[in-house]
Amino acid sequence: MLKNTNREKPIWISLCFLSTIIIHGIMKYSRLVISFVLTLFVYLPAMAQTDREDIINCITEQGECHNVAITQTGGNAMLYGKNGWCAKDCPADFLEKLKELQEKGKQIKDFQITEEGRWFILWGDNGVSGHDIPQKLEEKIRLGNLFEPITSISLNDVGDWVLITENYYSASSQSIMDYLREGEDNYGELWTVCLTDNALAAVYENGYRWFGDVPEDCKEAAREVPFDVYRIKISGTSWFMADKEGHCLYKL
Repeated sequence: MLKNTNREKPIWISLCFLSTIIIHGIMKYSRLVISFVLTLFVYLPAMAQTDREDIINCITEQGECHNVAITQTGGNAMLYGKNGWCAKDCPADFLEKLKELQEKGKQIKDFQITEEGRWFILWGDNGVSGHDIPQKLEEKIRLGNLFEPITSISLNDVGDWVLITENYYSASSQSIMDYLREGEDNYGELWTVCLTDNALAAVYENGYRWFGDVPEDCKEAAREVPFDVYRIKISGTSWFMADKEGHCLYKL
């Protein structure tokens, strides 16, 4: 099941001064230290953030985006139109598959990259390509291929997964299934799910269910957005939501 993670704790920097330094020297040097520490706390988080400028520029240029694959450390990508895409810092085999599918004119429906480098791409008529997909999920994908179209897949790095077809869905554990069914009772048909190691966002026909560390501003945006949200993707404090036509809202 999804694991909880503790928030990062601030780094405390302590400095010791020699007792022989005169008071004026201590005061003068202290101002320099304070300035350095403030700069450190502002600069390091900025450096740690994933650069998604190229992805944001692609969304702006295309005027639409119906899906993204976003991570904090493993790369980012976006989808537009039938098989248009833009990506940065993604796994090489993931990029090669995107290029291949685009060259062959295949529709790209869904994709995801995890922090540890697992990935999948849902394409064409139930085509699924991926790396390090759980065996049970692969079995469900093959079963789904035999009967009806797969509409959405999501997985994480702790063994959780969800697969959704036009008429049913399955998950890696009974607890996830029970959670999704409770939402179905209240909000109607389950459309899509996004899983991370410590969060779940489920989109239903008439509402949402959230679990774990889903950003509060994402929840608020989902309630106020002026289109019918079909898909939500989250990664850390970043999020993306879109309808089937590619109208989207995001904080990347």
